Amino acid sequence: MRDAFWLLVTIGAIAGLWSWSTSGRERVLAVVREVCGDLRLQSLDDSVVLRGLRLLWTADGLRLGRTYRFEFTVDGSARYTGDVGLAGSALAWVRVGHPQGDIHIDVATLRAR
Repeated sequence: MRDAFWLLVTIGAIAGLWSWSTSGRERVLAVVREVCGDLRLQSLDDSVVLRGLRLLWTADGLRLGRTYRFEFTVDGSARYTGDVGLAGSALAWVRVGHPQGDIHIDVATLRAR
């Protein structure tokens, strides 16, 4: 009985983590599409890759920070990269490695306005 309980807890934790991870990835994909559209860039492969995890102190307390990488092109001839950062479930920042210079968007500053 005890083993069955821990098995259910483990399965539930894995399912919750997978759901949380998937929702974050979908949110980042939507942000990438919006940023690329606003900057007249073409998002490539319609995908993002998890590049890192770390603990972050935010105004709301301790959160798990995730960094996702995406690729885009300006004119179709070369690939460039950008990154999106999440703090917990909230969008924190976006960096676009534009060939004319990096573009940094601090979402926390935008929310404060």
